[in-house]
Parts: sequence; structure tokens; C-alpha cells
Amino acid sequence: MRNLKNWFHSKATLTEREKKEMWGTIKRKTQPNKRNHKFAVFSSVAAATVLGVSLFTNPGQALVAELKEWFEPEKTISQSLEGQSETIHYTLEEQKDARYVIYVDENTYSYTRDGEVDVFKPHHSIDSLPEISMTIAHRTGTPEEIALHETNALSLSYEWVTEPVAVTNPLKSTLIRGVKERGDGLSPSTKIYITEDGRGGSYVITQNLFVEAEEGHGARMDQMLKEFTLLP
Repeated sequence: MRNLKNWFHSKATLTEREKKEMWGTIKRKTQPNKRNHKFAVFSSVAAATVLGVSLFTNPGQALVAELKEWFEPEKTISQSLEGQSETIHYTLEEQKDARYVIYVDENTYSYTRDGEVDVFKPHHSIDSLPEISMTIAHRTGTPEEIALHETNALSLSYEWVTEPVAVTNPLKSTLIRGVKERGDGLSPSTKIYITEDGRGGSYVITQNLFVEAEEGHGARMDQMLKEFTLLP
């Protein structure tokens, strides 16, 4: 592993800080209980991406498919929700041709594919309350470009909209928040996370909530986004 790290640092055309962050991601996303040769496969794919090796060829696609197998099919995470500690079971969700993986709280949310958009909704909803959902869509453009468009769009119907801000929690992204009517706990609210995909585009993650649901469903969705991982 040390030799692989030294090779990575000598070859990657990144700043020292970027190399450190990338290597940290490789270590963090790798399962320590897996066999060493599989760790080498994972790290080699990540390093190949940094070095500009194409993963859009058939061999490259095969490596991406193998990379997805690295992720544990299930995991259990303890978190604090609305002031109470809760242990939640998560299941790995990934599309055959998707460039990301995410762990989903399947006891609470269902997953569907609507065209090019991944949609997560609670199993149970109340018709009299605003919609609760999270969508993930790939878009062309930088986070800055998309954030400007999304901010303007929210401002057309929302009373309160924040300026785009860079955040690292639950994932490194640009965040925009909006509330349709301030002071109303049942007013629709929206959180939009925009994270670059490393290939000139961005993923736009939209959480549709209402104010009183932000501490519950909002926190659950954010926890799932902590497990959002981009693939080469």
C-alpha cells in the first residue's frame, strides 16, 4: 500500500493538497476487510482517473463495474434524529450506467428512476402536506453556473432564498436553500446541493420538504448524501 501511495503521489498531476484529499478518499471508501489485491484494483482505477487514463473504453467500463463491487451491499449507521439517537440500516443503490453510488434508507424511502432523474420518496405520505422527495440529476455546467440558474428559478416563487454557499457537509457542494412562505411551519422548503462530477458537469441534488420536516426527513436525506460517492 505504501508503494502504491508513493506511485500515486509521484504521477498524479495535482497540487499536494489535492493529492492528499484524493488519497484520503481512496482510503476512506475502501473496505479494510477486503483482500489486498482488491484494494489495489480500487486504487488503480482512482489513480488512473487522476492521471487521465480513459475509463470510457470497454476495458475502462469493466473497471468501473468492478469498482462498484467494492462497496458493501449494506451498512448500519447510528445518528441523531430530532434529538434522539437512532440506528438505521442502509442498502447500497446504484444504476448499471450510473457514475455514483449511494446508500438508501429503504425502510423509509423508495427509489425509482424517472427518465434521467433518480427519485427518492417516503413510503408513506399525507396528501394534505407538501411533497417530500429527493432527486438526483446530472446536468451540463459547473456548480457556479447551475447555482445561478437555480437561485433565479427559486426566487420566482419562494419568499426567502439564500445566496449559493460552498459547504462540505453532507457532501462537498454548493448549497442553495429556499422557503416559500417564512413563518409557516408547513410551508414548502427546498435544499439544492450541486456537486461537480469531475468530467465538466454536475450532479444536482434537490430535497423537497416543508419547514417542519427539515429536522426529520431533511436529516435522513442528508445522512444518505454523506454516503454519496462519485465514480470515475
